[in-house]
Amino acid sequence: TSSSSPVWRLVLRLDAMIVDVLYNGAQLALWAAVMFVLASRAAGGAVDAVALGAEPLGLLVLVAQGVGAVDVYRAAVGATRSNVAVVALQQFGRLLVLKFVVDDCRVFHSASYRATVAADHVVPWLVPHAPTVRVVLIATYALSDVIRLAYFTLRSAGLDVPLLHFLRYNAFLVLYPIGLLAEPASMLLATSCAAEWGRAWSLVLWLFIIAFPAIAAALFTNMLKQRAKQARQKRA
Repeated sequence: TSSSSPVWRLVLRLDAMIVDVLYNGAQLALWAAVMFVLASRAAGGAVDAVALGAEPLGLLVLVAQGVGAVDVYRAAVGATRSNVAVVALQQFGRLLVLKFVVDDCRVFHSASYRATVAADHVVPWLVPHAPTVRVVLIATYALSDVIRLAYFTLRSAGLDVPLLHFLRYNAFLVLYPIGLLAEPASMLLATSCAAEWGRAWSLVLWLFIIAFPAIAAALFTNMLKQRAKQARQKRA
């Protein structure tokens, strides 16, 4: 049949390659733009003064992460070999942290609000550093995804760059621990706003905080397994 002919298989393979290159490349462009805007604002000393959703940085972050949620669908239909549960935990966990924690909570972008809630906060010593926590969190997300997406974009196009391969399976050893500190710190800081969101979202936030060690361990273990698998394939 035509569907099993070598020519048709080649067409399907090229089609999948083009889709992978375009999809990963689009995400790469978004996260690279996030890094550029973040670096520009940090250099100008303005990054701590703005809310995520109020200007281009916030829009870029939320769009970039929102597009990344498509990874869950791609894993589910077999377009990638990623574990669906692991991808879902990572992508939707990030969306929760970014939208409902970093964007909506005033502790990250209002000095007067921080001064009001600091004394009674569950982590009062961390409250003055909330803007820094936010910047570190976004920068970690952006850098980790720029490395990952650059690697997969070029690999989808048939290009193997040794430096990117090394960074893909080693940079997480530094970036993951930073993220694993910034994410729970962000969520704990956001508890000051939980009452304003209503009981349901307050419960979701605290459940996520309680479950975070297990989620973080699962994600980090998955990356270690991928690293070990790549090392074995390289030796073979």
